[in-house]
Amino acid sequence: MKDKLIGLEIKKIDNLIFRKLINYQKNKFDILLSPSQIMIIKHLYENDNEIICQKDLEHFKLRKSTLSGILDTMEKNNLIKRIDKDGRSKKIVLTDRAKELYLELQNSVNEFDKLLKNDITDNELNVFYKVLDKINNNLKGEYDDKIN
Repeated sequence: MKDKLIGLEIKKIDNLIFRKLINYQKNKFDILLSPSQIMIIKHLYENDNEIICQKDLEHFKLRKSTLSGILDTMEKNNLIKRIDKDGRSKKIVLTDRAKELYLELQNSVNEFDKLLKNDITDNELNVFYKVLDKINNNLKGEYDDKIN
């Protein structure tokens, strides 16, 4: 265990999750959504009564250019609309198609989460989430200054 590199192990799991999600979606939907697109759709759906602009989505830890590209793709695929809010920014809203997809995705995400949690006790999950929080905190702040 000591020889394993945490970052490498997280990346391996990330790759496996991404591949499983793609295969899962191929069997269920007419469109392939990236995990980032799913997160954005979820956020917009759950905050439908609020005005959300691109800047409000930057908390997903995506670079501005990456987020912009994701939103461009989502708009091209009729998942979001950008509506002029004022001269400088645009409100981002889900299309009816995206809202329907989200409701279908809810079940799929819950099924997928059950698969991920299979054979893991509640205690193990609590420890796992605590460790993830610590890793997340370790990556904030000082480390950013060291790599930039």
